[in-house]
Amino acid sequence: MKKNKSLSLLIILTLIWSTFSFAVPVDAASSATVGFSGKTEVEVGTEVSFNLNVSNVVDTVGGVVSIGGYVVFDKDYFEYVSASSDGAPYSVSINTKNNYKIGGVDNDMTHGITGNGPTKVMTFKFKALKEGETELTMSDLRISDMDKKFPANLVPLKVKIVPKKSTPTPSNPSTPTPPPTNPSTPTPPAQKSSDATLKSLGVSGYTLSPSFSSNTDHYTIKVPSSATNVKIEGSANHGKATIAGLGNVNLTGDNTTATVTVTAEDGSKKTYTINIEKEKQNEPAKDGDATLKSLNISGYTLKPGFNSNTNTYSMTVKNNVTGLNVDAIANSSKSRVEVSGNGNWKVGVNVITIKVTAENGNVNTYTVNVTREAAKANNTSTPKPKSSDNYLKDLIINSSHEISPKFNKNTSNYSVTVPYEVDKLDLTYVTNNSNAKVKVNGNSNFLVGEMNTVEIEVTAEDGTIRVYTLNVTRSTQNGKTDLKELTVSNGTLSPNFDPSVLEYNVKVDGKTDKLDIRAISKDADSKVEIIGNDNLKEGNNTILVKVTDKNGFTKYYTLNVEKAPKKTILGLSPLQFGIISGIIGLLLLLLFFLLWKRRKDDDEEEVKEEPAPPAPVTPIIEVKPEFNFSSKNTSDDDIVHGNMNQDSTVTTGSDAIEATRTIPAIEATYEDVEDRVPYDPYDETVTKKELIDAINEATKTKDPAKLKMLLEQDALNQKKKEIRKKEEELRRKRDTDNWR
Repeated sequence: MKKNKSLSLLIILTLIWSTFSFAVPVDAASSATVGFSGKTEVEVGTEVSFNLNVSNVVDTVGGVVSIGGYVVFDKDYFEYVSASSDGAPYSVSINTKNNYKIGGVDNDMTHGITGNGPTKVMTFKFKALKEGETELTMSDLRISDMDKKFPANLVPLKVKIVPKKSTPTPSNPSTPTPPPTNPSTPTPPAQKSSDATLKSLGVSGYTLSPSFSSNTDHYTIKVPSSATNVKIEGSANHGKATIAGLGNVNLTGDNTTATVTVTAEDGSKKTYTINIEKEKQNEPAKDGDATLKSLNISGYTLKPGFNSNTNTYSMTVKNNVTGLNVDAIANSSKSRVEVSGNGNWKVGVNVITIKVTAENGNVNTYTVNVTREAAKANNTSTPKPKSSDNYLKDLIINSSHEISPKFNKNTSNYSVTVPYEVDKLDLTYVTNNSNAKVKVNGNSNFLVGEMNTVEIEVTAEDGTIRVYTLNVTRSTQNGKTDLKELTVSNGTLSPNFDPSVLEYNVKVDGKTDKLDIRAISKDADSKVEIIGNDNLKEGNNTILVKVTDKNGFTKYYTLNVEKAPKKTILGLSPLQFGIISGIIGLLLLLLFFLLWKRRKDDDEEEVKEEPAPPAPVTPIIEVKPEFNFSSKNTSDDDIVHGNMNQDSTVTTGSDAIEATRTIPAIEATYEDVEDRVPYDPYDETVTKKELIDAINEATKTKDPAKLKMLLEQDALNQKKKEIRKKEEELRRKRDTDNWR
């Protein structure tokens, strides 16, 4: 009867605890300290217990009579095993399905915790998983006395996990070495272990009922009606025992019984049974509204003004203000509102957190950054202001599950659905300001059929906080996003393709602008999309192969492509070199054409400048040269006569030309041009054209000097012929005489 009464009180006070942030005023004068105690250094693989204690209770009415909050631990380092309360006068319960939420009370409201000494209220047992340093703490911590709630100073426990130490067998130096055994006497075989118990047993995403114990062999879990399979996990107590029945179990009908059989080293067996029950179908949809209708803090003005879709606010209070009442009302009557951080403020930035949880488990977190001013002092210099930038620049889920809506730094609330095999998000985040810090909460051990909340808390340099919330639904369906085949015909994948390997390297030559990719999904209903496989540039390129199944789950395979530089000529590609060479050739041709054209134009200009000779008269010259070459002195024989008569007609061949103009007779002796025309015995004969040109020039310029010279030259040439003839005759005669 007393146990039932205590349980009733526990339930009633737990309900009061979930709502006392609005029903009970805050007493900033009262305080207490809450923290964990236990070993600060443990070995990997060992189980260790930690106590949750309350101490340093000050100015309370009846002492601490209730405590609540969430136990926070890093699931990469610790595996939760169990929790227990010592019972009367305190009863504390834990909800492992709701992020390890605890609620504890004084059973009869007469044994409140008082004084400075630590009082244990609960014991937790964890298993150390890997080496490193971690922390055991609480979030949303709240305590109250008989009259009101009041702030608690939280003291986290830092724990170092070290490698498991091997225990050497001690040797006793005083003990003599035993004599060797008789080889004829067989050594008795070592006794085999009969331990066929499990050390751990669970179903991924679900909670066993009752909690696991190696001596309990029957369990029950409830799964959503849409579940098609579950994954059973476990480990044996003895290293040489074998286990059958772990892994995926397909669900048939409304109830499925799964068995896990442990076989000990000596052959002994023990069977654990898990009854899997599907929930009833056609249940009404739960309300998912996790927004606030109003938010007021003791009449202060929020910046910006309240809007249900705005999640981060700020306000400033005087130095004498250390806490205020927060009035937060949800839009839906089925939502639950929890407020923390609205008391015991320090100088500087303090954060009030308002968490709204919808009926379906959606969580929306509002934060109010309260700056408490410092006490005024004389002659104090103003410190350099710190950045208040608490935004994320980018948020990526590396496991490729899409968030909704698409990330925007001003949007604080998102939803994401992951396949059954995913129980933790692989997150990458980048802060807008390099001095901001990020803390992620709730990102592990996602439950199936319940809303899982991942909070990304960004703290600016000045201490202001912004919270991004991911509401994660873990599906009952497995993702079907594996590739069956991935090849590149014009490159080589490194490493060789494996469906579970998501990143590869490919090298191609400088001529390759696109990869010839063949990608086939394992599931015929899944769609494959290749992204970034066009116009590959020299150097590094990234190509994504996206696989999307019919449920919308996605997976990306990444190809890191390194393209070699193209071959060059004088630092240019063959195409560039050809183009430039062609341009230079065209320029040279154009230059040559312009030079030719200019020369042609000049020649035409000269022709144009020469006056046309009087048509149709062409003077006919009759020349009768007479030379007396043997006489170098002036005599009548050296005179050259030329007659050009205006009215005379001369027939040359069949052409008759009539002279229309008289040119004076030209007389010149050999001596007249001897000094001007040097003797050249091998000069060419004067042509008819030269004579005609000279006549035209003499007609135009009235100067017959050139014509006289040509006539003299012609006479000289005639003389040369005679001399050559004589020299040839003398040479032949001389050759004939020599022959004789």
